[in-house]
Amino acid sequence: MLITIVGGCLTQQANIPLTELYHQQLAQLLQAKGFAPKVTIVRSERLATCVARVQESLATQPAHWLLLHLRTEPLLRLIKLFYRYHDATGRRQQVLNRGTLSHHAHDPLADRLSPRPTSPLPPEFFLTPAPPAPWRELNGWLGALIGNRRRALAATKTVVEELHKHAAAHRAQLLLVGPPRRPASPFENHLAAHLDRAAASWAAYAQLPYVRLFGATGTPDEPLVGPNRIHISRAGHRQIAERLAAALLERVGV
Repeated sequence: MLITIVGGCLTQQANIPLTELYHQQLAQLLQAKGFAPKVTIVRSERLATCVARVQESLATQPAHWLLLHLRTEPLLRLIKLFYRYHDATGRRQQVLNRGTLSHHAHDPLADRLSPRPTSPLPPEFFLTPAPPAPWRELNGWLGALIGNRRRALAATKTVVEELHKHAAAHRAQLLLVGPPRRPASPFENHLAAHLDRAAASWAAYAQLPYVRLFGATGTPDEPLVGPNRIHISRAGHRQIAERLAAALLERVGV
């Protein structure tokens, strides 16, 4: 079973042992059912580059399944009323986003595709609760108020439709994976709820499998989201792996 996973940094989370990251556990669960899975990771932080990266991957690495993680981060840059970016000279700039900011325009401040860190971040980074940033929250709510959230969701839907088309052309099945809760940010959590509902609707219309993570809670002893209210916990990685394995096995009739 050839699986290509498209997403952000979740497959490289530095405070979780490599063998306990969800995609590694997914492979283990599928192996236990008699499959020989091979997982390919496509790291994509932006809507602008997502389709091209997947096309490049599918052209060189065949896949039976294309798992697309829908996340709030790529949408945030399209929603914020004020967007900060680096210009061609590397200087920091800011633009007022009245709904005309394209997901192709401007490089974000943190447009990097770094490998899994060789030196883990300090433990307190993952253990200290992250308080909401007032300006960041207000920036998101103001952008949503003028309609940027609706436009960002429409841009995301276009990416999903293009990936569905490319997956079919390569005889792969697209599986949508919804966003988890984002308790560190009220606005981002609100956005995750909107994205979850929209994705469920897109999947139903296109008859695609959809794995919902927004309602996942982890375990009584360890919530899905870790102590800093940003990163997924060990129990969360396990639950994501179990939900993905169940969806895949159901589709292949196991």
